[in-house]
Amino acid sequence: MVHLLESDGRCKVFSRQGTPLLQFQTVYDPVYNAQYGTPVSPDGRWLLMGSPDRGIHCYDLQLGAILWRKGPDRVRSLFVTEDSVVAEVAGEGVQARELLTGELRHDFPLVRIGVCRQVGREELFAGPGRDSYYLLRIPDLEVLGRVPLSRINPQRCATQMIRGAFRVGGRLTVWGWEEPARSARREGGMREFERSVVPRLECEAEAV
Repeated sequence: MVHLLESDGRCKVFSRQGTPLLQFQTVYDPVYNAQYGTPVSPDGRWLLMGSPDRGIHCYDLQLGAILWRKGPDRVRSLFVTEDSVVAEVAGEGVQARELLTGELRHDFPLVRIGVCRQVGREELFAGPGRDSYYLLRIPDLEVLGRVPLSRINPQRCATQMIRGAFRVGGRLTVWGWEEPARSARREGGMREFERSVVPRLECEAEAV
């Protein structure tokens, strides 16, 4: 099956040969969900969708119906495994739910969360926390490593927006936009940045 999301929220489902099968209404917002995505489960059956004020929704693409919804919350990025969905929830943190029921499995509180990016097959980069960003394992949200805030924002910029991150070997590269503090400005406005850091892994911290 393949599906198409219309700007009015309708989801149209087709066979792989292009034959229309069904259509149904969703909470899809073309601007919001274009930014944060609408992932489908690995088996192609379940469509996951976040909302700026109505939480997370799971739709059955075979039946054209909602399977479950949880909220209300401002749900941003979503990451789907064979049996779980991991959600970035504004003002709360990262949550992992059972894919077929929506029941909460794991919760990693980050009330100031501003970024949640998948940087490996089973890893998320999320934060900020009180003094660190975190590498979290999918789907149990166990902390694999930490990056101090001072490594991501060494100039203590007044505004910083992380737009992406990826990990190659032991190094994590983060990029985005930032605005230096007034006292450090030479040229006004936002500027791009890219930084490569080495996370401190939890196994290393335990060995110290």
